[in-house]
Amino acid sequence: MEEFKLLAERGVINFFERCEITQIYLHRKIDKVNINLLILAILEERPYDGENFKYLTDKPITVDDEFSLCVHRYFVSISEAESLFKNLSEKKNWLFRSDTTLVLGELQQIPKQFVPPSEKPLNKVLKNNFDNGSYILEFFDVSKNHVQFLMAQSSIKKFNQIAEEIKAVVPVDLSLVRDRVGNIIFQFPIRILDISSKALSNWTGIEVRFSWNNLLLEPPNCYIEVSSTFDENIMGATLVDYNKTRKQEIVIENLDQISHVKVWLKSPNLLLHSHDGTFIRELALNMGIVNHEPRIFEVNGKSFEVQIVNRERSVRNKRKIGYTKFVQSRIYTIEKEDLEKNLSFKQYGNGRVQNQTDAILDLQNLVKRFGGNGAYLWDPFLQPKDIHSTLYFNDVSMVPLKAIGSINKTVKQVYNLNGMNIGDIIATYQGSFKNPANNNFGLNLEFRIQYEDFGWAFHDRFLMFPSSSDDGPKAFSLGASVNSFGADHHILQEVSHPQRIIDAFEDLWSSLDRPECLVWKSIP
Repeated sequence: MEEFKLLAERGVINFFERCEITQIYLHRKIDKVNINLLILAILEERPYDGENFKYLTDKPITVDDEFSLCVHRYFVSISEAESLFKNLSEKKNWLFRSDTTLVLGELQQIPKQFVPPSEKPLNKVLKNNFDNGSYILEFFDVSKNHVQFLMAQSSIKKFNQIAEEIKAVVPVDLSLVRDRVGNIIFQFPIRILDISSKALSNWTGIEVRFSWNNLLLEPPNCYIEVSSTFDENIMGATLVDYNKTRKQEIVIENLDQISHVKVWLKSPNLLLHSHDGTFIRELALNMGIVNHEPRIFEVNGKSFEVQIVNRERSVRNKRKIGYTKFVQSRIYTIEKEDLEKNLSFKQYGNGRVQNQTDAILDLQNLVKRFGGNGAYLWDPFLQPKDIHSTLYFNDVSMVPLKAIGSINKTVKQVYNLNGMNIGDIIATYQGSFKNPANNNFGLNLEFRIQYEDFGWAFHDRFLMFPSSSDDGPKAFSLGASVNSFGADHHILQEVSHPQRIIDAFEDLWSSLDRPECLVWKSIP
């Protein structure tokens, strides 16, 4: 109870006046029992004006023949929230309108936790935790007995279905924090101040700017902790008293790379602000010039526009290479070696990706992110529509876009082309590229086909990005052809030695440099 009183006290981390409670639970139809999935109680600074109870769904959402999903929201005063917390601490039940029948697991009360305003998994269930962060008091269901049927690996599909239904009602994503199922969380957002910071001009520290809550009569006594880390070393650090002005300069000698800023309340000892980030020392002028005319094209009858950037770059600022460049190069090499053992990947067809549209969007994002120097697509079942839905989304003007497909017995069977010869198939493909709805603006695309004795047969599917003076090559194994990407189970996986894949692609590309293998080329 002491921690609740400390965090809820007006003027300490906020000026709380009410508590918003969102209850998410399963209703078992056969015996009308309600099973807790999550209760989130958020203290707010808004005035309390009554319970205002509301079901957030028009009616319970059917999960299956046994369960329905229910979500409701209401408000209580701070004193009532304290009573709820006390009842939960002492009697291990949740009190709502004198009803304590909500089924809870074995709850363990955890000491207060500070959740920073960053991409932390817990922020997927907390409310608007993007200012200074929040403290939480959490009752953790350590048994999961009542929700065990959802926690088994075999129930992932059903669990993800429920998580999607919840997300459609409230901004809570339980699929990313399955460990929190069955828990009860009290959230105390820190809104006593706003803070911004910038690097000093000589790069030896930062200037911190403070804006305190208008209800606060005077700024409290605080410490400011600032440090900088690089290559797991502490480059500079200090702990100073807050001078109680609107801005304060803090010198730590070296601000290279990741900076850490914390503001601590002296009494009681609480964090009021925490931020990790990197200040930009310089801006390299390497941005392309945007064309007024977009690339316009169709995919499956739907029109798309992509804003194109000229490949020509403005001249970079000439500067002496600092020590960080050498260290970063070594760190990057180590990370590449680690990837050989622990490759990052994304699975499809396992309940996480709901449709092929979402999966193709992943490929489009890869093309946009890494295609600044070109993009190559290697897929035996490649057709024009597959190229339209991937390489056409590259937004840099005139970079080389290369695609290799194949025509063989299997491809003909899949696409019902058995009655057509090679020439007819290529002519059909060419017709798709000549669609008058496509202006092909800023496009440098060539599509070649492997068949019969031209080149050699291949099976694997790759999306590749050649290297530039600034970035190394990248290659991704698709695990499935673009035409079925995301439909069945397969894995998108970054390749640890991409240049070898690109070299193999270029070898086949050269062997197909014949008029008989050219499907389409966008420029002379």
